Formats: sequence, C-alpha cells, structure tokens
Amino acid sequence: MVKLLPVDGVMPLAQVAQALAADEWRFYDGRVCDQDVRVSARDVRCGDVVCRVRVAETRTARDDLSNAMLVAIAANLLLFATATAVTVFVATLHGL
Repeated sequence: MVKLLPVDGVMPLAQVAQALAADEWRFYDGRVCDQDVRVSARDVRCGDVVCRVRVAETRTARDDLSNAMLVAIAANLLLFATATAVTVFVATLHGL
C-alpha cells in the first residue's frame, strides 16, 4: 500500500475505488480540504510503469460555470428571437 503525503501543502485527491486500465478514464466525487470536488482520474504509461493522473475541480466552480453557460445561451436565444421578430415585422410592413 502506498501512503500519499501532502505536496506543497495540498492534500492528495481521493483515491479511485476501482483499478483502472491504462488510458482508461474514471470520474467520481470526493472531498479535498473539506470541499466537495469532482475528480477525473486516468492511468497513463510513464515508461515501464503506469502513473495515475488525477485532476479535481470544486463543485461550486462547476455549478458557477453551468449557470454562466445557461445565462449565455438564454441571452443568445433572446437576441435571436428579437431579431427574428423585428425582421418579420419589417418584412410584413414593407410587403403591405
């Protein structure tokens, strides 16, 4: 068993519960420094050995990004609907 130690004051990410094949992705929830995170793990070949690479993002950051994307999509849809309505109105007036 390998004991993980803090690197530069940051605690290691939660371990993936299952073994991974080389070049296989696994996504799971974990906790780091009392914050909920979403972790992405992948085992990659490092010469003759397989190294596990893990990257995490806080759930708050993910939720903020998803809300920003929804607002941007809604704004674009509203702009498109307004432009379409104005075009139809102008075309109708010009045709009559």
